[in-house]
Amino acid sequence: MSTISSTRISPSNGRPTFDSNGLSSINEGSDHQQSPTVSPRSHLGLKRPSSPASHSPRQDVKQLISSAVRFLWQRLCTRKAPAASEYHDSQDVAINDSKEKCLKLACVEIQKDNKKMYLHANRLEIAPLNNHAPNTLEKTSYVVGQSPATSSSTEGMLIHAMETGLGIYQFVSQRTHQRIMDGQPRPPESHKKAQPILEEIQTQLTLHQSSQTRYIIDERYEITGLNKITEGAKNPAADKSCGSNHCHFLLEIRDLKNGTSQSIPITQTGLNFQGKLLRKGQLKEARACLNKHISLQTKTSHQNDIAATVLSHAGIGRNAALIVYSEIEKMIEANHITNPAELDDALEDLITKGRAVRGPHFLHSEAQLQEIRSLCLTSIEDRQSHAGQSNVATPAMVASSDNANPSALHQRLNVPTTAGEMPANVEEPPAQSTTAQPTTAEDLTTQASKTDDMQDIDALFYSVNRQTAHEPAVIKQSIKVLKRMQKKVSSNDQLSLDKTERGIRQYLQTRPSPENALRGLEIVMRREGIHFDEDLAKPTETGYTVPTEMSIVWSYIQKIEDAELKGNLLDSMATRLCEIAIERPCKTGMSQRLIDIPSGVDLAITEDGRD
Repeated sequence: MSTISSTRISPSNGRPTFDSNGLSSINEGSDHQQSPTVSPRSHLGLKRPSSPASHSPRQDVKQLISSAVRFLWQRLCTRKAPAASEYHDSQDVAINDSKEKCLKLACVEIQKDNKKMYLHANRLEIAPLNNHAPNTLEKTSYVVGQSPATSSSTEGMLIHAMETGLGIYQFVSQRTHQRIMDGQPRPPESHKKAQPILEEIQTQLTLHQSSQTRYIIDERYEITGLNKITEGAKNPAADKSCGSNHCHFLLEIRDLKNGTSQSIPITQTGLNFQGKLLRKGQLKEARACLNKHISLQTKTSHQNDIAATVLSHAGIGRNAALIVYSEIEKMIEANHITNPAELDDALEDLITKGRAVRGPHFLHSEAQLQEIRSLCLTSIEDRQSHAGQSNVATPAMVASSDNANPSALHQRLNVPTTAGEMPANVEEPPAQSTTAQPTTAEDLTTQASKTDDMQDIDALFYSVNRQTAHEPAVIKQSIKVLKRMQKKVSSNDQLSLDKTERGIRQYLQTRPSPENALRGLEIVMRREGIHFDEDLAKPTETGYTVPTEMSIVWSYIQKIEDAELKGNLLDSMATRLCEIAIERPCKTGMSQRLIDIPSGVDLAITEDGRD
């Protein structure tokens, strides 16, 4: 028997804190949350200290991406981006301040005011890969959408929710969720942004009650009440897992056309991105909440195959992460996925389908893919452990083997060698042509200075074949980043090679297990241990030798005053030196690893990431 409170939304009892599952405490009154520590690859012999992961609300620390995820992400990014004609015009489908347009393919449409109306939502159909017999999972689908931009769009979403009985599951910011739970009014400036559907319903109910009028939508559905579900409702176990970041309501409606009444669930989840991704603990929490939401549905007969309507701000990030994680976990629980290879196949299949209907930014970042994959690998390991089996590698073993033998993984994943669609906010490299490409340091430096547009060096790497250290697009980007670091350091402040090596060595010796990083430093500064027949005393394509580049990077780090930012840069430097010690790259590869140190850490040097 469900327990239902009054129509008033009661205040929340304090802000949540989280355990070691992947979440840190949330600061009072702030949307920004400190990102938890991201553990580096175990085989690098490097342990990350427990310092906060970013030094300002707009900065996020770059994760150490495993080779398996790199290649999987590369495969996903080879799909051609939709043409402009494949998107709805903003006059046909309203878009919110995220500026993400809606694809026409599988777009959800309703009837409103006796006219056809398109919603900023698409139907994503999911069929589990039949890896093992018998097939115990049925085909399902989701309505994946963007939080509405206008009151009319909100009404459209509600009409769909009432017609299907699916209700609405919506992600909002943690601050917005807390404000709504506390009964605080909406700030005036927030009306330009996406609308929280729960708040819009509450506001309209209050207005109609005060004017003693009926709250009717589209001259058909009368909303008669909004009742909050409390603990001990239909799914007590889910209640305990959801936490105070979530709330469930039943919207009481009456169909004026046939006189029937029903209740549909309205669920609001107040989870922010941490470092621009949902962490493992957040994904588990959101999935428990989604399962409860689904248990509260009263679906109509023709919509039984749709699991839920899930909305987020842009409609491609948090809702995509939740759907992908939830469906992959279902496949693991049904023994359709029992090893990393099957996991990668399922991830690729599901995300590709999502991008086909929601656009190329569905599951928006490589780091989010790694978070989901890592969590699912743990689930596979746990199931095998409980079953007394030992033929499935642990996440740590998989990460280690992936990096130890990337070429084998590259072959297994059949990574295409042609450039494809770039990740969000990364420009596509110019197409290959018969025109001679710049190959000298002088030519590349000249081209790099013509524009200050910044790209992510790693994104350029992942968008084409692995061996792209000598690609003109990558080299030009490296030159731009190096020049930005140089601008932070005056000529008088640049440290000598001796001072650079001595300072880095002293720092590395304070870290746990510094052997690999120190060996990497020796290779960089003394040009030892390289298995390539080349004159390493000559400059790289940037115009500087590798030791001089190390000096520029170290001098730039020493000029950073923000202790938190400086610590993250030192962290990144140590990781890159470990990679050099283990992977033994050519001088161009060493150069780009050193120049890549501030990527994702200091956004004043590298391009900002996509939300």
